[in-house]
Amino acid sequence: FLVIYVDDFKLAGPKNNLKLGWELLRKGLSIEPECEPGVYLGCAQERKEVTMKDGRRMTTMTYNMEDFLGSCVSRYLELAGPSTRLKAVNTPFIPEETKGSDAGKPNSANGVMILCKHCRTAQAVKEVSCSWCKKAFTPERVPDEPTSRSKKKKVSAEASGGNPAGQSKGTKGELADIAARVLMKLLYAARLARFDLMRAVCHLACFVTKWDPECDKRLHRLMCYVNSSKHLRMVGWIGDDRPALQPHMFADSDFAGCIETLRSTSGVHLALRGPNSCFPITGMSKRQGCVSHSTPEAELVACDFGMRMCGLPCLDLWETLLARKCPLVVHEDNQSMLRIIETGRNPTMRYLGRTHRVSVRWLHETFKREKVRCVYARTDTMAGDIYTKAFTDADKWRQAQELINVVDPARLKRAMEEHPAKNAELEKPVTFSDIEEENNDE
Repeated sequence: FLVIYVDDFKLAGPKNNLKLGWELLRKGLSIEPECEPGVYLGCAQERKEVTMKDGRRMTTMTYNMEDFLGSCVSRYLELAGPSTRLKAVNTPFIPEETKGSDAGKPNSANGVMILCKHCRTAQAVKEVSCSWCKKAFTPERVPDEPTSRSKKKKVSAEASGGNPAGQSKGTKGELADIAARVLMKLLYAARLARFDLMRAVCHLACFVTKWDPECDKRLHRLMCYVNSSKHLRMVGWIGDDRPALQPHMFADSDFAGCIETLRSTSGVHLALRGPNSCFPITGMSKRQGCVSHSTPEAELVACDFGMRMCGLPCLDLWETLLARKCPLVVHEDNQSMLRIIETGRNPTMRYLGRTHRVSVRWLHETFKREKVRCVYARTDTMAGDIYTKAFTDADKWRQAQELINVVDPARLKRAMEEHPAKNAELEKPVTFSDIEEENNDE
């Protein structure tokens, strides 16, 4: 496999065939002598041999984006102004709470909020008929003569833009003009070798056209984290032969995680795993197209997204690289969703085909016919969590990072020993005969 970017050539394949590959290329091109992996597309790649405590030899590939992330921080400080200061933080998120969100609340602009005298429920009255002219109109409160105390409250509200926190929803954030430049530069690093930044960057990118002061806080917190975590590396390790390796996909979602729209977020993580191997391939974080009504519904949408965009397209590649038929193992942490896929029946969510464009029947047939296995994963081993949730606890955040192989180099060996890939039950090799036996039993 050959990758060419301008004047950079990267050749991969069986060790015995690489020399012949370079000779064929040099027949028509003038190419410098090949060398070990180095800086490629802004990422320093380092291959090493690591010896574990029990004597096993592991080959590791480390992806180092420290210099590029440093340039991202410098660019942010340059655009944000000389008075900007960065502090040390453990996570890229500020606390997010959907309970206090305005999404889903009655809009008082559509009418006057009244209280039902029977059930005591607050609701907006949109239109009423006039008892004199019989025409419909939107009711408005008759302004009362304000007292001195209410005048002060009104002046205070106007000074803060009508928002008790002093920030109006319609106010444009100070970083609105530079947000896209900062986020798009950071997105490159996140997609290439810092999967832990995907959720924060992709979520903020959804607000570029409606940037407000709250987005300023989130962007600044993200850049503080980037500056504090430049030393982290994404590391993949292989300690098994090809017959023991197979692709694993983790699909997860958060229910109503966006505090502005109450939409859920789909997270997908693809890795090559074995009893002594774990190599991250790709990660995705994407806000869903419309609001889900329940957690199983959001999980179905995330699984469908992962299978279409990542899981199924990779099978042809891995069958070629591993030189054998290798089923895809899909990990899910919602048992209700697994049951729906197993039966192929979901009478309470028949609208999914129209709202989310998700077919439960298609998922059922895919897992049954396409040699794909869906297994239950405990929450503490779900590698897709980090793409969907805004972690604020430092310990939980570090655990989520290590599930996707983003680690501190100082604790690399410990992370390799403690990684869930060591769990033989989780990583039990799957063969076609196993799947066919299960289908026959059913």
